[in-house]
Amino acid sequence: MKLEIDTNKYYEEVEQKRIKLADQMKNEFEYQILKRGINYYKNKNVIAVYKNNNTYYSQVSSDNGIDEYQVKIIEKKDGVEMECDCPCSYPCKHEYATLLAIDNNDIKEIELLPEIEYVDYDLHDIIVKIPSDELKEYILERISKTRLIFNDIETFNKKFNKYIPVQKEGYYYNHLYNLLIMNMSVDNLIVDYMLKIKDYINYKNYKQAFVIIKSLINAFYKVEKNISLEQIEDGIIAKLGMYARIIYRKIEKPEQEKIDEWINELTIQDFFNDVYLEDMILTIK
Repeated sequence: MKLEIDTNKYYEEVEQKRIKLADQMKNEFEYQILKRGINYYKNKNVIAVYKNNNTYYSQVSSDNGIDEYQVKIIEKKDGVEMECDCPCSYPCKHEYATLLAIDNNDIKEIELLPEIEYVDYDLHDIIVKIPSDELKEYILERISKTRLIFNDIETFNKKFNKYIPVQKEGYYYNHLYNLLIMNMSVDNLIVDYMLKIKDYINYKNYKQAFVIIKSLINAFYKVEKNISLEQIEDGIIAKLGMYARIIYRKIEKPEQEKIDEWINELTIQDFFNDVYLEDMILTIK
């Protein structure tokens, strides 16, 4: 005898038995935070929640509607991991409001690019790579000038930048792309990228500086919504153009040819439909 199973009813029962994330994590929150989180959810401060595999990303507005905070919730077998970029050093109302939104299925399924792991390092990792004669020369020079050896980390990084690990192109591109496709604020990230570009130019690591420039431009134009560069903070595009021109003049010939290839790709893909990008690209060479 064939046993018929009502699959819809089965999954409904499974969902009902599932422990709600808000209930599962409520002991992590102070009582007042719980109340504020509930009010945030009821007042629709949770702008959007996106789900990618077992990870949820949300954008939560403040009471005044001016500030927006980004929350990340990871559902694991052994528990739940929560992150929020607000100033709180403890589980916050933005996180609890997001948990409530997840439990009420106020989510959108999207496919994000994989997060590329940051290539971390410490001073020990760098020093072991530096040839002894170079390190000796640096130490003697610093002692003769300031009697400080490693306190001036900026000077150290500039001197030995070629030994410091760099991030993969996907680290910059994927992170920015994912924020854009979720309509989340990228202002702080772009400022961080711009500072890194400037540092790499100062360190004469022109190849890595251009990797970040390329990631910025490509990410903005690969998202489905053709986000106009006009929306980026005033002066950013002009600075990108200036940095790109400096790099093109200073970089080695093989890397310069790769920039030429990239510009040709932009032309083929009709990336010149934005006047700001067109002006920047045409003035690189």
